[in-house]
Amino acid sequence: MESSRSALSPAAIRLAFALVLFVGTTSLVAAPRNVRLGFSDSDATNHMTVLWNTDNAGEPSVVQLGKGSSYPLEFQGIEFPSKGVVGIVHEVVLTDLDADEEYHYRVGGEGGWSPDYTFRTLPADPCAPVRLVFLGDGRSDGDEGSSPRWPPILDEALEGKPHIVLHSGDIVHDGDVASQWRHHLDSTDPAQASTPIMYTLGNHDDDKVEGDDAIYNQVFAQPRNSVTNTEDYWYL
Repeated sequence: MESSRSALSPAAIRLAFALVLFVGTTSLVAAPRNVRLGFSDSDATNHMTVLWNTDNAGEPSVVQLGKGSSYPLEFQGIEFPSKGVVGIVHEVVLTDLDADEEYHYRVGGEGGWSPDYTFRTLPADPCAPVRLVFLGDGRSDGDEGSSPRWPPILDEALEGKPHIVLHSGDIVHDGDVASQWRHHLDSTDPAQASTPIMYTLGNHDDDKVEGDDAIYNQVFAQPRNSVTNTEDYWYL
């Protein structure tokens, strides 16, 4: 009696085995999420700090940078775990930038790059005009994190193309809850990838811990002050 199976050639068997080995040994790099800008130094004219999140540790912490459609410059950064659904935070400091220039950049690594984003550095001339937007108390009254009014208000504010957005605090309802910070980061995309948003610490944003272990300090880049060496209080 003839078998109902179709026979595979030796070449086909070798190819199938090679594909199984390739898939089994190749890890995919997830696309970065919540790409955002800040300043980790008080001189905001010649650097920019870029942060983003991933769900897995060990993914690349790389920013590629240029003034046009190519990225001739590459910067390496660090990663560290935050709490719960906030995930892994990647932080890269871009240095020796030209003042008052537009830069293109992307973050991540091979197999998992972000889209192309742009930002503009601040002017070096202290008398040059700087456009600021001042917002605050964008928290939800419930347990979501940010108010549903936060995204449309931020979008409207950004129509004036400010250099910086300053946030006066009360970013989330309960600063000890990781899901609320994740909600805020999600609801601030993609604006935070092109305009630095600098936050101050409101009473609702407090964690059960202080300093670098608090979620507020982990998800944003602020200059460290010279008294406590923390990002709780800062200036530009």
